[in-house]
Amino acid sequence: MLFLAYSTLAQTGLTLLITVVDENGVAVRAARVLISSPQLAGLRCETDFAGRCRFLNLPADTYRIHVEKQDYYSLTLSSVQFPATANLEMTLSHQQEVREVVNVVESPPAIDPAQTSSIEKLSGVDIVNIPYPNTRDYRNALNFIPGVVNDISGQPHIAGSETYQTLALLDGFNVTQPANGQLLARISTEAFRSVEVETTRIPAEYGKGSAGVLALNTGIGDDHYRFIATNFTPSLQTKKGLAFDSIDPRITFSGPVLKRKTWFFDAIDGEYNNRLVVSRLLPSGAETDTVWRVGNLAKVQANLSSRNILTTSFLVNHLDDPHAGLSPQNPIPTPPSDIESVYVASIKDQHYFSGGELLEA
Repeated sequence: MLFLAYSTLAQTGLTLLITVVDENGVAVRAARVLISSPQLAGLRCETDFAGRCRFLNLPADTYRIHVEKQDYYSLTLSSVQFPATANLEMTLSHQQEVREVVNVVESPPAIDPAQTSSIEKLSGVDIVNIPYPNTRDYRNALNFIPGVVNDISGQPHIAGSETYQTLALLDGFNVTQPANGQLLARISTEAFRSVEVETTRIPAEYGKGSAGVLALNTGIGDDHYRFIATNFTPSLQTKKGLAFDSIDPRITFSGPVLKRKTWFFDAIDGEYNNRLVVSRLLPSGAETDTVWRVGNLAKVQANLSSRNILTTSFLVNHLDDPHAGLSPQNPIPTPPSDIESVYVASIKDQHYFSGGELLEA
């Protein structure tokens, strides 16, 4: 009887707890975990909202542990001693464009049983690498998502709907223009981790989007300083002799404020166009429309504790077009001045409870 009781206690007490987080300590939900050993066939588990996965009643052995999720680099530990290691934290890094030689393995796509809605998506790497006209505007890449069509003004239409019928979210916050329902927020293309479109079986939290949800998910820094500068070479035009045409630079800078605790991310993009209308009907010096635009997305994430994460962001866009619609039929001073500004501030607090629940405010 004593031996039986001891054996039962030993079996029920050997539990391996694996916690999966990203490079910023944020729990990774629905990551696929596979463990195996020479004496045990592969066992699978999927992480909960707190990024945790439990394997019960494991015999003492040396295990191989493999973790993967789409849009992250997979991770494998080939020799984990159990029960010497009963609590293990594994870090998955987001896939991103890199400019160094590294050996990485991409996680293959898989069916997520927790996903009930229909989702199509582009990763941040896709948005940077896919060739499309006017790469300074991410909205032009949305045409590569099935079911999305852009109109002549660049506004996206999901599943044949009007733009105002779609709920546009930037990192979970509504950025749909309140007056006309258009998508006017401009974000640097290098800032994205993914763009997702949900069209059917949409969760109740997205009730405002009758046609679907367009989710714009941006990145955050990690424990390495990263700097990207793009399109700093201006173009020239020869309509009336050699003259400056346009330039649209983009700068992205990220890194740690306090390693393993606080990180920042800043994505700046600008645009300057010297529009020249060649016509004998326009007087000399009145055929130029100089348009400039600037945008900046700044983010800070602080891990207040292992279960409490605070993220703040601020997006600013400004456009100045002094002679919008300049043409021979619409000469200066007739064209109106077009000045547009967008300001979006957000703060998000995430708390993970011991039972695996997530509270987000």
